[in-house]
Amino acid sequence: MGPTIRTTPVLVAVCLWQQISAMPEHCQSQGVQLLQQSLELRMHASPDRHVEDAELEFEMFGLKLQEEPGPIPPIAFAKIHKTGSNTLNNIFHRMRERRNLSCFLPHDRAHLGYPGAFPGDDNVLASGEPSHQFDMIINHAMFNEVLYRAYMKPAPFFTTILREPVAMQISSFNYFFRKSLGDWETYLRSLETGETPHLYKNHQAQIMGWYNAVHNTTAYDSNTAAVDGFIQ
Repeated sequence: MGPTIRTTPVLVAVCLWQQISAMPEHCQSQGVQLLQQSLELRMHASPDRHVEDAELEFEMFGLKLQEEPGPIPPIAFAKIHKTGSNTLNNIFHRMRERRNLSCFLPHDRAHLGYPGAFPGDDNVLASGEPSHQFDMIINHAMFNEVLYRAYMKPAPFFTTILREPVAMQISSFNYFFRKSLGDWETYLRSLETGETPHLYKNHQAQIMGWYNAVHNTTAYDSNTAAVDGFIQ
């Protein structure tokens, strides 16, 4: 079995900073604002931390510590299992609570239709049809940009966390499948021979909507033109 990879809030912040740095300049200000607010939340949520430590953490990203929370853009988070997404989800929820923002909360407290289509019939009944009513969508769901935008308030900030695929599969096996399948080799065989390989073989692509776009088949996984077209 491969090495254990642990995700910390600081590592999540670094990953988010890398995403922001790769954005076009006109989009970066929202991302920097979001990162600053998440770091401020870590300081307020950990009263035993020294102020000097918090300030040093901010200096890593060239930011300044603020006492009061500032405004943030609407946040659309594609939450992917075993990528550190719970850490970022918790940060977003605390940011939301401090600012009294609205969030599309799942009827079952976990899933917005997942593994079915977003947002799921129960959630439509509970929260209504889309009318740009939410500040955040941050729970497990099959990403659908059109529907996300329909539920989100204007100009949302879209983000996700992706993980090195082998490390993610090892983590998924340990968390979800070790008790039922027993060993790594059996797990790998199940990915190749299962009735729904698109659900598990490339889980990150599944959450981002790739397999919905190609009608739930893995036949296009190595088709560079199809993948590039989907990403664009």
